[in-house]
Amino acid sequence: MNIEKSQLKMQIANNIGADIEDRVEGELRAAHELLGAADALQQAALKVPRDLAAKVDTALAEGEIKDMTALEAAEFAKKYLAKAGDYLRHLSDVERSKASDQRSRVAGLKFAMDSLQKMRDEEAQRIQAVIDATEEDGEAPRTEASAARKAHGSVADRRAAEAEAKGSNGTPPKKKRAAKKKAKKAPRKKPTALKAVKKSSG
Repeated sequence: MNIEKSQLKMQIANNIGADIEDRVEGELRAAHELLGAADALQQAALKVPRDLAAKVDTALAEGEIKDMTALEAAEFAKKYLAKAGDYLRHLSDVERSKASDQRSRVAGLKFAMDSLQKMRDEEAQRIQAVIDATEEDGEAPRTEASAARKAHGSVADRRAAEAEAKGSNGTPPKKKRAAKKKAKKAPRKKPTALKAVKKSSG
């Protein structure tokens, strides 16, 4: 296990989790605002047509509407007031749908936060397991390479041991013995004529 990689994963999970948490708060605020707007529109859909219809009835009673008969004017006004109420209810439904979508996004972000927290906890447990496993030796290896050095020695140490086993000149013992044997078998060279003359004159 590589502890540095696990620590990096934990740090990344922390950073992403913090960003997602900020987004969750923003999405929740937006969802509450949408729900508030939907409630306001729903109330308006009930209140506006009722209040305006009452004003139309008052205007008819006081003779303010003169171009139409009282009945025609009342029917015309109330018809469009009903349409206004329907439109307000439609707007309310739209806002509620937006709020529902917003809550779905919040749920997705919370799931991502939970997944990151789970990953962070798993990496923390792995690190703790490595620390616990090496605690008896008094030193916890920080990486896989350091753990290998601790168990088998460094690469330099192993090479030095191999060189020592081969001998001082770096030739393996088997090759040294073969070279000596070959030297014994090689025939001695005969003295040349010049060397023979020098020997007889001397």
